[in-house]
Amino acid sequence: MKQTFFHIFSTAGIMLALTLAGCATEGTQNQEPHPNPTAKMSPAARERMEQREEDALKKQSMSQDEVENKMSPYRYVVSTELHSIFGQLVKQSSLAKEIHGRGVTLLAPTNNAMEAMGDWKLLTRQAYRAELDEFVGHHVLPLTLSYEKFKTKDSYECLAGQTLPVNVRGGITINGARVRSGDVITSNGTVLALDDVVMIPSFLR
Repeated sequence: MKQTFFHIFSTAGIMLALTLAGCATEGTQNQEPHPNPTAKMSPAARERMEQREEDALKKQSMSQDEVENKMSPYRYVVSTELHSIFGQLVKQSSLAKEIHGRGVTLLAPTNNAMEAMGDWKLLTRQAYRAELDEFVGHHVLPLTLSYEKFKTKDSYECLAGQTLPVNVRGGITINGARVRSGDVITSNGTVLALDDVVMIPSFLR
């Protein structure tokens, strides 16, 4: 008799377990999948979203040194990648404070122009401090000029004491160095970008 009751309860328990398992499986199958926010986007919209995310990551990874500083011509050339080589030389010269504190127009060669000049790293050596100051001084005009105003004169005296001729035929040049169009206005002076150097130190010629 006891075995009969045990058999009945065991069978009932097994059936209950199977029923609960079936309900759980059915609930899982009927559960709606988590919506994908980009599933209904057009390819163009998805591309724009991905581009925004990529731009945000680039801004986050950008160090403070890579942000252009427009406090002065000096601050600008030591903080922008386009003029990083020239900026390094300006920073090491004895003219750095004057370029930062006085309203000047800084004629800033690009990195390509500096590389084309020759072994510019020699100017960073202690033995060539005078040549470094002379080189940087040739790229400083002791007055603030916009690009448009710069084009109106045929020569300027630089901080090194030399008179540099300006030519407007076939593009703007100063002492033979091509001046890029446009300018960078800082709180204390102007920067004009050059595709060449204004002068080459004698030991590099």
